[in-house]
Amino acid sequence: MIFVTVGTQLPFDRLLDWVSEALAALGIDEECIAQVGETDKNWAGIHKISSVSTSEFSELIERARLVIAHAGMGTIIQCASIGKPLIIVPRLSRFGEHRNDHQVDTAEKFSSSLIQVISDREQLIKCVNNMLQDEVVSGKNAFTKSSALGCFLSDYIDGCDENSRQPNE
Repeated sequence: MIFVTVGTQLPFDRLLDWVSEALAALGIDEECIAQVGETDKNWAGIHKISSVSTSEFSELIERARLVIAHAGMGTIIQCASIGKPLIIVPRLSRFGEHRNDHQVDTAEKFSSSLIQVISDREQLIKCVNNMLQDEVVSGKNAFTKSSALGCFLSDYIDGCDENSRQPNE
């Protein structure tokens, strides 16, 4: 299953348009569930739900082979903590998707082997194809250990040194 989440603040039709197009272009007939917020729009190949509880959100992330999302910290941290492959498409202010472009900076800070940052439709199609074919191994911490923030956020997972916040060697 592929899980798509856009958060709860504003619509993010551009992301859902791209996902629907990627599913069609790649001939993916796999279940795709999307938390879409409040919208009347429908997308081919996507089962939409407006919102989910915290426990339902966690279950959907656990079940998914791949998560595609806006650059929301909750989704990034949850996927990283369980090693879930994640594709991030940052919301952009020029399209009315957010007040500013802080999601671009957020996404770039977390780019890693399990977290791919995408900026256009063609990249999304290639990335979805590659990530589903590669079957990225779950259970690996997606935060890079060279990142102090990554170490801080994942010290309960990988055992970073609590005093220096530096990775244990």
